Amino acid sequence: MYAGGNTGVLLAHDVFNQNQSTGSGYGGGLYAYGYATITQTSFTGNSSASLGGAVYAYYESLLDLDTFTNNTATGDGGAFYAGENTSMTNTVFTGNSSQSDGGGVYNDYAGFYSNDVFAGNWAMPSAASGYGGAIYNSELITVQNTPFTLNQAGHEGGAIYNSEGATLLNDTFNSNGGNDTEYGGAVYNNYLGHIVGTSFAGNGAGYSTSGEGGALYNSDYLTLQATTFANNSTSNEGGALINSDYTTSTGSTYTGNSAPYGGGVYTSDIYDGNGDSFTGNVATTWEGGAVYNDSDANIENSVIAGNSANDATHGNGGGIFNSSELALVNDTIAGNFAHQGGGVWNDNSNTVSGTNLTVANNHSVLPGGGWWNQNTLDSVQGSIFSGNVPDQCANDGGTDALGSGGHNLDTGATCAFSQPGDISNALTAQLGPLANNGGLTWTMAIPATSLANNADGGSCPSTDQRGVARPLGAGCDIGAYEFDGANKRVISRLYLDALSRNVDAGALAGWDASLRSGTPVSALASLAAHSAEHSAVVVWTNYERFLQRAPFPGDVSGWVNALQHGATDQSLQIALLSSNEYFVNRGGNTFDGWLTAAYSDVLGRAVDGAAQTASDNAHAHGVTVAQFATAIINSTEDYSRTVNTWYMTLLGRPVDAPSSVAWVNALQHGVSYESALAAITSSAEYFNWVQSH
Repeated sequence: MYAGGNTGVLLAHDVFNQNQSTGSGYGGGLYAYGYATITQTSFTGNSSASLGGAVYAYYESLLDLDTFTNNTATGDGGAFYAGENTSMTNTVFTGNSSQSDGGGVYNDYAGFYSNDVFAGNWAMPSAASGYGGAIYNSELITVQNTPFTLNQAGHEGGAIYNSEGATLLNDTFNSNGGNDTEYGGAVYNNYLGHIVGTSFAGNGAGYSTSGEGGALYNSDYLTLQATTFANNSTSNEGGALINSDYTTSTGSTYTGNSAPYGGGVYTSDIYDGNGDSFTGNVATTWEGGAVYNDSDANIENSVIAGNSANDATHGNGGGIFNSSELALVNDTIAGNFAHQGGGVWNDNSNTVSGTNLTVANNHSVLPGGGWWNQNTLDSVQGSIFSGNVPDQCANDGGTDALGSGGHNLDTGATCAFSQPGDISNALTAQLGPLANNGGLTWTMAIPATSLANNADGGSCPSTDQRGVARPLGAGCDIGAYEFDGANKRVISRLYLDALSRNVDAGALAGWDASLRSGTPVSALASLAAHSAEHSAVVVWTNYERFLQRAPFPGDVSGWVNALQHGATDQSLQIALLSSNEYFVNRGGNTFDGWLTAAYSDVLGRAVDGAAQTASDNAHAHGVTVAQFATAIINSTEDYSRTVNTWYMTLLGRPVDAPSSVAWVNALQHGVSYESALAAITSSAEYFNWVQSH
């Protein structure tokens, strides 16, 4: 079909099968110069000797629910050549090919692609040419919610080649590239790329020994956000990503990728990473298990854990291999392995700085388990070196030892830190295991008793690796983790003490955030103590104490309503103690039996002879059981026992005499049990006791 001039074309439920244009003709199935709307139409086995194996659309085109299968073009656009202003949804491209660029689609200008499928398309395989196995973008394209699988390009961009202005949103790239793709197994970005929420898995750039960027090759400005790279590989540099211009990566994950150099990332130009995770990446024969830096890299608030540089001769920098300028801030570098420099291997580069790092449990065969250094200009401050094997730090000579900016903690003496605030040869840093302690990346927590706690002085980043504000105590904490467990311990214990249950995750996170933002503990304590849930606990506790049974549902709802509207704990206790059920079951249906049980259950002792005689006489002259119950419950002795029980339960000690007198007086003058509970659980003594119990 030929639709020339300004003619528009509408196709619906049509079939284009094995048509072809020869010579210099465009569009094996359809040539559309004007507007083209194509829906639920299939293009199969069409071919063009020039551009657009199935369709050449010069101007605006709108596609929905179409299929393109096994179409071919000698020129660009194996299935579809999009001139400009293309919108494509729910369309499938399978097995299309180009002898030039864009095995599936060549997008010339302004394209929007959504919920499409690209599988098994290719651009010039088995040759050192061909760009964009699925899509070649010349300018301005957005692709979202689209899977790319088993696409190939003979040179660059196994799935997508971006020449200028590409945005990829929530797409998936699986098993693109391969042995015939040289640069960018899945994507080659040549100018202004923006990738968000996208997954790259099992892609490869394996051409000869010169493959670069198993998943992604960047040669211009690129931003990555919340993007995952898993099990990608290359035959040379950058198992997941190679950066040769400028890349920013935020909240992205690099796991299980591999390459001879830079198992996760190889960067030869500016690279800014923030909140990224590098785990299980491998430098197979050379350096940089997670990151190989050959330019200017900044890595902040990130975790680099469980990566390796395996070669017995050249395996340096299990976590990071650095040969240029590197800045590390609030990073955890843990559990990496290398022949030398398990955590970091730094050669005679210009400048390396490390601020509030946690370098722990890394391992190397040769010295430098935590950090191997070869430059006198390099230094770290506010950082932890702990548990690295065979040593925390090593270097190639005395003058190249890793420098200290102060306030570092070393659980050995091999780092030789000796500046103000340094803690050398410490027995332990008390680091917890690598775990999800909040934030974008995993960290190694410290307890309140760690030597790192409050030991970093006043100069530190404004937050820790997780984004928790610094400082939370008397000073900043050494390392990437700022201790904030104090609030969480208080919240958790308060729930147990006031509500008799564990705190749920949502409440824990919410209250923790509130306390860190300035809400006083007294607000939480008061809310818990005066809550309907606490009233229900009071009802259950007293029913089991006096009647030795669980309350019926009606008992709970009735008493909770009463307690929430002015009734006191004492009134509940008096009602239960003076009830006929208690008199019969606990008292044996006699006054003397009731009195014995009441003294035991309330005062914890036997009734004395004088009290027995006086009580019998009063009862004989008309004093009721309810009046006796009121006197016992409101007695100084009962209040004293109650206050002492609070202190033993909440503060871990007997009540002191002045506090006992003060609290008994307060209770006798109308202070409620709930207000007393709130006051004690919001006290500094409660806060501090909870931290160690």
